[in-house]
Amino acid sequence: MQNTEPTLESVTNAFNEWRANKKGARSHTPETLKHQALVLLKHHRISHVIDALRLNSSTLKAWKLKQDGHQNSAQFIPLPTAESSVNEPGNNGRPLQITLRTTSGAEILVSGDLSPAQLTALVKGMHTNQEDF
Repeated sequence: MQNTEPTLESVTNAFNEWRANKKGARSHTPETLKHQALVLLKHHRISHVIDALRLNSSTLKAWKLKQDGHQNSAQFIPLPTAESSVNEPGNNGRPLQITLRTTSGAEILVSGDLSPAQLTALVKGMHTNQEDF
């Protein structure tokens, strides 16, 4: 029986070709390439796959979690109740406005009252689940 699993070299070449021909800097990785990268984990250490494919370790781990059927936790990030607002005196009466961007290019615009604990929880949640945004 013939081995049909991709090799590290073939997947590296496929990623390089995709990067050279993708439509924009924020193009999402095709599902076929994600799948091939995950297949490589059966035979290679994660560090070798990350280095060869030039991937972020968080990204590859997120793909693995998604493949394994773990629920997307990025759809809802629980925030603690507000103790004190970032929109306090000294802010010239203007509401807080922050744009958070993930490495995949997703953005979340936060505006209004937000406590430091809530902002921290939001940033941590986005970092943990960055592939899902």
